[in-house]
Amino acid sequence: MSISKTASPLVQLESVKFGWPGREAVIDFQQLEIVAGEHCFIQGPSGSGKSTLLNLIGGVLLPQSGSIQVLDQDIASLRAAQRDLFRADHIGFIFQQFNLIPYLSILENVMLPCRFSAKRRDQSIQRSGSVESEAHYLLSHLYGNSGPELSQNVAELSVGQQQRVAAARALMGQPELIIADEPTSSLDIENREAFMNLLFDEVRQAQSTLLFVSHDPAYKQQFNRCIDLDTLNQSVRGRR
Repeated sequence: MSISKTASPLVQLESVKFGWPGREAVIDFQQLEIVAGEHCFIQGPSGSGKSTLLNLIGGVLLPQSGSIQVLDQDIASLRAAQRDLFRADHIGFIFQQFNLIPYLSILENVMLPCRFSAKRRDQSIQRSGSVESEAHYLLSHLYGNSGPELSQNVAELSVGQQQRVAAARALMGQPELIIADEPTSSLDIENREAFMNLLFDEVRQAQSTLLFVSHDPAYKQQFNRCIDLDTLNQSVRGRR
């Protein structure tokens, strides 16, 4: 996928620092820009700040200094409720630990973003006719013809099946930014390939930007940009 050099930045970090109380900085970035529509592979060893960076971009964490802009919005300037709404409208998360709601069914978990975001609800209806139809569409791509009953409780699913539900939930409503933190860690080789094909197909159709973290360097060739945090993050370089 080719990205125009004149495309506008979707994510901009300037002089960003973050550290936990009583500890040295985990993140120390002078500058980072991610252009709208890019598919970025984020790599780095344990402790390089990969998950912390994703949480800062998503507004889950706030920087201690510097600025983070997503879709021209200064994340730190928003109150907590405003950040929650911004995240619900514009960002789909695929967490390593899934974060599914255990007492809800597969279908209910996938449709959940549309309960919190009218924007993603309307976009799901526009594409598939209804929120439920959009959820069925995404799940059919992830599971094929061999998936579980969609009324089944997610607590009854295998780890790999839960991973697919988490991916479908993140893709609901075609958010502008998809953040994927080790999303294939629980899938076997065959299902990893199917998952990656769906992920790339969906983000291209939605013209979304993808930030993808994985320890597996084999994925690098599938992305049009690789961000090496071991090099970019000054807090890591300072500890060497």
